[in-house]
Amino acid sequence: MSLNKLLIQFARQQLGLPFGKVCKAVTDIVDEREMALFATIGWGLVPATEKAYGLYANVTGRGILEEEEEEDAGDDDNTTNKSKLGGLFMKGTEVEGVKQKRKMKPFKSTGLYQIVDHIGQASKIAFSVVIVDVAALIGRMLGYNPGNIMSNVSRIFSKVAYTGWMVMRISLLKVCIANLYAYAVPCHISYTLLYIL
Repeated sequence: MSLNKLLIQFARQQLGLPFGKVCKAVTDIVDEREMALFATIGWGLVPATEKAYGLYANVTGRGILEEEEEEDAGDDDNTTNKSKLGGLFMKGTEVEGVKQKRKMKPFKSTGLYQIVDHIGQASKIAFSVVIVDVAALIGRMLGYNPGNIMSNVSRIFSKVAYTGWMVMRISLLKVCIANLYAYAVPCHISYTLLYIL
């Protein structure tokens, strides 16, 4: 046997912690389906929804406004950026005087993006809480538990992570509302009070 194998075997005997015990303890607290669900929602929900939004825009023939076109969204004459699918079926069949369908906003400018992004962020935090829980369990099993802190690490981390995330989301919501009413005509006292707040 090599020296490294002897040292590893000696360390395992001293700790009384075989690799199988650690794996069994981790698999007891972690469900693979739950981790897969958190990862899929966290990193896959926004791109999948964006693809579905783009597909809907193409199928309905509306198309999506480009960043430069957002300022000129009121022009109904602008037909240069037709959707690919709409262009295939409507080529040469355009009748003069028919009102064009309004183009859709870019995905990141919609309320749907905000909802899906919030769900994805919450799922990413849940995934990180499970990872911290597993790391705390392994630390406890290896004997690193000064002052019994490892049993409270995952609970403390989850509270701090979710609270910090909610505070950031609420502050962004306040900024969004303030920007919405900052440019409105202050015809009502509530607009002025909201702007001051």
